[in-house]
Amino acid sequence: MSYNREGAAKVSNHQIMSPMANDDTINSSCLTCHHSTADEMRERVEGIQNRWQSSLDVSFTALDALITDITAAADDGTATEEQLTAARDYQRKAQFVVDYSFSENGRGFHAPAYSISILNQATDWARSGQLALRGVEVSNDVGPAVPEQHMPSGSK
Repeated sequence: MSYNREGAAKVSNHQIMSPMANDDTINSSCLTCHHSTADEMRERVEGIQNRWQSSLDVSFTALDALITDITAAADDGTATEEQLTAARDYQRKAQFVVDYSFSENGRGFHAPAYSISILNQATDWARSGQLALRGVEVSNDVGPAVPEQHMPSGSK
């Protein structure tokens, strides 16, 4: 978060806006920790956010296809209740992750590998739901490939 100096005190600037708005906000928000130029930082952010957006688009397309398939299978009776239940469970998991990633609002910047990893997992869950609707046995209860680094592992 950017800040201003008032004498020896640092006062946070709480204006709600993207730090990418202009060179001044990049300098005061990002470059206090990330040592590069404003242009290099802008290019880095755009690259990360473009990759995240592409992953989000793929996940959302897969999720939309699963919802469409669930609706069709429920309407025309082509799936058993067990298949519908499994598909709906995958849909809830995928929906939660897509919603979480979208609402986090950093567009993948502060944890790029993790952000893309969870979106890939959401895509996998959505596609697993489609397979479950078609009677393919799916065992997909694995978590993201890149675990959060700050979470305890249980081992000492």
